[in-house]
Amino acid sequence: MIFDETTKKDFLDGYYIYDGCFGFEEGRYGFVLIENDKDKLNYRDPLPDTRLLYIKYFSPMDERFYSVTFKDIDFSTINSSPNPNDYITIDTSGIILSWENDCEGRINGEIPGTNRFSSISKVVKVGQSVYALGAWFRIYKRIGEGEWENNFNTLPIPYHMIENGGTYHFQDMAGFSEDDMYAVGDEGSVYHFDGKKWNETAFPANIELTTVTCAGNGQVYISDRDCNIWMGRNSTWEKLVEQNMSLSFFDSAWFDDRMWFTNDYGIWVLENDKLVLAINAQHKPIPEKVAILCGRIDISPDNKKMLVCGQKGAAVFDGNTWEVLFTCEPMK
Repeated sequence: MIFDETTKKDFLDGYYIYDGCFGFEEGRYGFVLIENDKDKLNYRDPLPDTRLLYIKYFSPMDERFYSVTFKDIDFSTINSSPNPNDYITIDTSGIILSWENDCEGRINGEIPGTNRFSSISKVVKVGQSVYALGAWFRIYKRIGEGEWENNFNTLPIPYHMIENGGTYHFQDMAGFSEDDMYAVGDEGSVYHFDGKKWNETAFPANIELTTVTCAGNGQVYISDRDCNIWMGRNSTWEKLVEQNMSLSFFDSAWFDDRMWFTNDYGIWVLENDKLVLAINAQHKPIPEKVAILCGRIDISPDNKKMLVCGQKGAAVFDGNTWEVLFTCEPMK
């Protein structure tokens, strides 16, 4: 494991893992940790502290870790950017956290014609770019340090959603490239970007869509609120797997020629068009020590490794071997 007894106590004690990602340099990782305080987790007044932990795997132990801790931050997600080379962390209210200085700013611009502000559901990476997904089907593209481009005026929102007065969110986005991307969200909403504009595509179910992956086999995989798995592309979709789970998937990914899905309950793979726990897979079942580290997934920028992390720790898979990076105390 990458910690010794002293550094593990200094950086992990009293916290659990909420999200994590690869950096753009070999051996670099970024994690969002949440204070493991039962009262704060139950009542969230005050909010539990958020700690950003950055790891340089190949550095000496006394130079391997760096962390910053914030108060009043509401459950952030993290991703990495090559330009400049850093980590982008944004909480649900739009506060941007930086590993270089405590706070870069805030994404909370008012949507034209309303008095509502956007909230951020997830930070994602497509190609070399980082995007923040928000309410009212906003997608912010990071174009430089502290600079974000808002696509709101280029994305057609169905009139009935504006008329209803609800707050509709994108929950996830993925792409074969930055000119071929899919964003999914509330009420069975699927939007496709063709390099010039966003267009809504028909989807056969009016249900919240929670994850999307543009897979190496040329297909797009979508999971919904109940963990049903849909496969297709453009406006053609079929329900590949029917499920009825109580907790939606947080992340999905294509790695080692198969689809992976995860939430706090476990890590699943698609095998023979069936969703099976990865620990029970016929092909390369994951070890029990990894199965308990469920929660989030990230794929390295070179597509050679997969990170899984959750309340109990983090592990990396290279397609053949699993390495547990660290374990930590789960949420109480």
